[in-house]
Amino acid sequence: MLCDRCATRRRLAEHDRTDERGRDRYEAANTVDGATVDCFPDLYEALGEVGVD
Repeated sequence: MLCDRCATRRRLAEHDRTDERGRDRYEAANTVDGATVDCFPDLYEALGEVGVD
């Protein structure tokens, strides 16, 4: 997983769309297969219920 802000600055992500909440979404570019781009606070929120630190 790549940070959306860092990845776009390094040209490792391209803008894909704006979601229904008005947030920009990105697709990984020039990276390994399966890489994703998102916002880390979203990752932490999703992992919070699992107890991963």
